[in-house]
Order: sequence, then structure tokens, then C-alpha cells
Amino acid sequence: MLEKGMIVNRNELVPILSALRPGLNKKEFVQQSCHFLFFEDKIAVYNDKISITHPYQSESTFSVKGEEFYKILEGINDDDVDISIKNQKLQFKINKWSCNIF
Repeated sequence: MLEKGMIVNRNELVPILSALRPGLNKKEFVQQSCHFLFFEDKIAVYNDKISITHPYQSESTFSVKGEEFYKILEGINDDDVDISIKNQKLQFKINKWSCNIF
């Protein structure tokens, strides 16, 4: 769990997520099929037809709603984003701005 947080480079992560997006379901027919799944050495998506992974070094294992996560990262202008999990909410922090995904 990301209690302490991790700094991610948005310019590195957004293209990876963009390549994985075709594997996200619009509706969750299969559990977590709408999520990006972060592992310590990769990010994965899967649905009832395909599974896609991409190498990525993460400090924790967690899942997050894919489209929401992608759109937030895509809309941020800063290069580095602090991401943490507190009370089962994913929190983004950039300078004095923050938001949560439930």
C-alpha cells in the first residue's frame, strides 16, 4: 500500500497508460477489468478477452479506476506527481493542489 506515497513522472507514465487503455472495459463485467493494476515491476489491464502488461517500476501494488486515473494524469501540466493511498483513496498531490479517487 502507498501510505508514504511515490513520485511518478507523468511524461513517462501517461504514454504507458495510453498503450494499455485498449484493455480497459467501459463497464466492469469482470472484477477490476476497468482498472489499471500496478505491481512492483509492471502495470497490467485485463478484460474477458485480453490481458496486457507493460514494464514499470512501482513502489507498491494497487489498482485504480483506469479512465479516471488516466484523465487526471493527462490533464496535469507538472512533470512529477506525488501519488499515495490513504483511507482506501488514491490521492494526487502537485504543489498546493490535490485530488482523490475513491
